[in-house]
This record gives sequence, C-alpha cells and structure tokens, in this order.
Amino acid sequence: MSTSIRFRWRVWVLPIHGNECVDGRGDGAANFYVVWKRGLRWYSIKLVWSSEGAVGATCNRTRNPFVASDSIIVHSGSPTGMWQEEEIDPDALFRAHFEGGNPDAEVPELQGVGIMTDGDQTRTSSMADYAGIVLYKRQRLASR
Repeated sequence: MSTSIRFRWRVWVLPIHGNECVDGRGDGAANFYVVWKRGLRWYSIKLVWSSEGAVGATCNRTRNPFVASDSIIVHSGSPTGMWQEEEIDPDALFRAHFEGGNPDAEVPELQGVGIMTDGDQTRTSSMADYAGIVLYKRQRLASR
C-alpha cells in the first residue's frame, strides 16, 4: 500500500522574525504535522511555513527513547493570502528522516496529522487557513 497526504494552506499574517531554526524564534505562521508510533516511541515531522527560515532547512532534531522529531521549512515569507497546495508521501518522509533514507525500511502505522498556527515565542500575531486535508491509501497492484 502507498499513502499520500494532500492539503492546502494560506498564510495571512507572518510572525515577526519567526524562524524554526533559531532558538527563541520558533514560530511558524502555518505548521502541518505528520505523526507515527512504533512501540513506545513517537515520530513526527513538522512542515513549517516560516517568516524568515531557509526553505529546505531541517531544524529541531530531537532524538530520545520516546520521541524522534524534525521540523522542515517548506515555505518562507510571502506570498500571503494565496493558497499553496502540498502533496507528501509520509512513508518517504519517515524513511528519509528516521531510517537514513533506506527505501526498504519498515514504516510504522501513521497515527495522524495536526495543524498549528504559532506566535508565542516572538510574541507577535500569526494567522493562516488550512483546507482540503485528504489522506489517500492506495493498494499497489501485484505484477504478474
């Protein structure tokens, strides 16, 4: 089976100097979480629409016996007020971040997704919309 997640997000207000990769400024106007669990360990990827962070940067790497987590900056800054559509392969994300890119690594069951708009560290406003969140699970056809 293969899984994909599609969603749209649009930022209206970016937190001033928000940047997941800078201590004390870890606010993203829009954040989309993908979460898995294996045994007692929770795994999460946080996709971020940052005010200032570098697109493609991976920040906030956490690794301990109970949590493995990364934040990835997907968009930074403007345009505001315009929908952006994303489609992700959660299995590929998991393998890339938690299994060293091994394409054959087993991926634990997807536990869910989450959204958050954040401005507490910079103490500034942020505002975003989220829509059209769809999880697809497709069965692969066996080759003959």
